[in-house]
Amino acid sequence: MFTPQSAWEVSLRKQRQLYAKFGKASGIDPGVMWPTREELRAVVEEEREWEPPLQERMAKARADREEKLVAEKKRHDSVVKAMEKMPELIAQYEAKLRKKEADVRKSEERKKRLLEEAKEFFGYDIDYRDPKFKQLQELKEAEAKKLAKQKKKEEKLRRMTASLTSDEPKS
Repeated sequence: MFTPQSAWEVSLRKQRQLYAKFGKASGIDPGVMWPTREELRAVVEEEREWEPPLQERMAKARADREEKLVAEKKRHDSVVKAMEKMPELIAQYEAKLRKKEADVRKSEERKKRLLEEAKEFFGYDIDYRDPKFKQLQELKEAEAKKLAKQKKKEEKLRRMTASLTSDEPKS
């Protein structure tokens, strides 16, 4: 028979361990292995508090599944809608690329033309990074602005004379 020698061996947990190890030979009453009514009530309360019943868990799982399906359908619909717009977007993209290429080509042609003008002006090949070339370029731009301003003035004058001639009474 078991005789406890310390406070630890008197504990319910230690007695359960000894009974599990030695069985009836330990001399411990097997009734101590079972939880008391208060312990059972506490366990049931804890389970109720922390673990919802099966029906609630199933309902939550069903709601989660439905929510996932709705989200998946919504995403699918948005993808289908986006795919309908795809040809238009591709056309816009290609138009943008063509425009960019045309601008690059135009810029290269302008640069080439300016280099040829500079060669003609100076009488030898000149690099586009040369300060003389940059001065010539500024000069050409100023000249082009003057020309544009003059054309605008002439157009305005022409419109004014046309409006004055049309306002005069016809005899």
